Amino acid sequence: MHAQSGVPLGPDSSAVVIGLGVSGLLHLQLLRARGLRTIVGVTRAAWKRDLALACGASTVVSPDDATAAVAATTGGRGADLAIESAGTSATLAQAMRLAGPGATVIVFGVVRRGDGLPTYEAYLKELTIRCPRASRPREFDTAIRLCADRRLDIAPLVTGRFPLRKVTEALAASEHPEHLKIVLDVAGAS
Repeated sequence: MHAQSGVPLGPDSSAVVIGLGVSGLLHLQLLRARGLRTIVGVTRAAWKRDLALACGASTVVSPDDATAAVAATTGGRGADLAIESAGTSATLAQAMRLAGPGATVIVFGVVRRGDGLPTYEAYLKELTIRCPRASRPREFDTAIRLCADRRLDIAPLVTGRFPLRKVTEALAASEHPEHLKIVLDVAGAS
């Protein structure tokens, strides 16, 4: 919620989300809840593509096809909002390239090194680059309301459930790339 707050978007705005882990999939849902119809999701994982479409993406492509997909869906203008949610300098550079003139780039993944970033492109396009980290109480209320109203669906993001007594198995499962979120059930645990 906080990352997208303050970014003015309307139904005719376009967005691209790079990296479709839990946070990227939540960004897709938030963009759809905000009324956007043109939302491109970018992921290397083929198994996430159907889930991304269910979460609100209008198109889901591999990183190699992202430039063509954003150009096709925006009439060559580039995205009004590019969200980097994978946490690498390569995906941040891609977000900056996919953003159109005057666009906003949200750096949501933690990028520790900025090697090879297209800083001239950021200058030339007059990009606004936001690096949100904090959150505000009113954003929690909004997020809870969106879930209660079924405008956000977090259930498909939970790909594994374990009782607390199987915490070792849960931690092992969290290392597998086919999992998004693992939940430990503490109800009834003694």
